[in-house]
Amino acid sequence: MTKPAISVIIPVYNVEPYLRKCIDSVLDQSFTDFELLLVDDGSIDGSGMICDEYTDLDTRIKVFHTLNRGVSAARNLGMKYAQAPWVCFVDSDDWVDTNYLSAFMDDSLNENTLLVQKVLVDKENKKGKSVNLCTVLDVDYKNKYSFYVALLIPGSSPVAKLYNVQLIKKYQIYFDEKLSIAEDVLFLWTYLFYVKEVRLISSAAYHYIQRNNDSLVRRFHSSEEWIYLSKSLYERLKVLLQCGFLKNIPDERLRCIVFHRILVPLFKACKNMNHKNYVTILTDVRAQKKLIDKYYVPTIWWGIHKYFIFCRFLSDKSLLWVFIWIRFAGILRKRIKNLVLL
Repeated sequence: MTKPAISVIIPVYNVEPYLRKCIDSVLDQSFTDFELLLVDDGSIDGSGMICDEYTDLDTRIKVFHTLNRGVSAARNLGMKYAQAPWVCFVDSDDWVDTNYLSAFMDDSLNENTLLVQKVLVDKENKKGKSVNLCTVLDVDYKNKYSFYVALLIPGSSPVAKLYNVQLIKKYQIYFDEKLSIAEDVLFLWTYLFYVKEVRLISSAAYHYIQRNNDSLVRRFHSSEEWIYLSKSLYERLKVLLQCGFLKNIPDERLRCIVFHRILVPLFKACKNMNHKNYVTILTDVRAQKKLIDKYYVPTIWWGIHKYFIFCRFLSDKSLLWVFIWIRFAGILRKRIKNLVLL
C-alpha cells in the first residue's frame, strides 16, 4: 500500500461544536494525498463519536481513543503512527482553507527546511461568526530577524508548519508531556536546532479562532510548571544562539524574545505561588537576577514589574512579607471588583 505524502494530526478534546467544521475543511483539500489522524484525548462530550462517524466516510481517516493525558501526549501519539514522510498539525477548534496542504506541496521540500505559513487570527462574535483580526507572521521575510522574532513569539504554535517525520524520529523531537502550557513553543524551538533553513511561504490558509468562551484556554498552571517552562526555553534558546540560527541577532531583538518567552513565565510563577512553595519559587526567580537585569524590558504592565522588583532587591527574610502582600492585594482587588459589580 502506497504511503500518503502528508500526515495531518488533529488532537481532539471536548470540541463537539467545532469538530465537524475542522474535519470537513481538511477533507475538502485540493491536495488529496494525505492521511488524517484524529486523536481523541479522552473527550467526555460527543467528540469521540464524531471522529468514529468520519472513519466510515473516508478511508484516509484513522481514529485513536486514549485516556485524557493532554494535548502533548495526543500529538505525540499522532506522530508515532504517522505513515507519511511529512506531518502537519491542525487544532480541532480551528479550520483551514482548501489550499492549506497544496501550499506546502507546491514548494520544494527538503528535510533540512521548515516550511511556515501565515496564520489568520479570527475573532468569534456573539452570533458565532468569525471576523478576521490580524495575520500572524505577516512580516517582511527578507528582514530575517523580524521574521525570527515573529516566529519565536506569536508564531510558535505547531500549526501552519510542515515537519519532517524522519528528522523528528531520528532526534526524538516530541512534545514535552510534563507541560500543559507553551509545550508547542518548546517543541518548535527544539525542532529549529536540527534544520538549516526556515522558509515563509506566501499562503495564509490556516484560521485560528479566538472563541468567546475562553475556558478552552484559561486554566491554572502551577508555579513549578512555569519555572520548568522558563528554564527549558532558556536552555533551548542558548542552543539556538550557539548553532547559528540566531547568530548576530541584534540585542533589541534578542531582548524581546527573552523577555516574552523566558522572563514572563517567571512572573507567572510568582503570581501562582502559594503558602507552601513561595520561598522556593521566589528563590528560583531571584536566581535569574543576571538574566532579569540584562533582558528585562520596562513596561507599563505593573503586574510583572513589581514581581521583578521584589525578586531582584529584597532579602530572603523579606520573602514572607512579599508573599503576604501579594496575596492580600489580590484578595482586596477581587473584593473591590465584586462591590463595583453589585
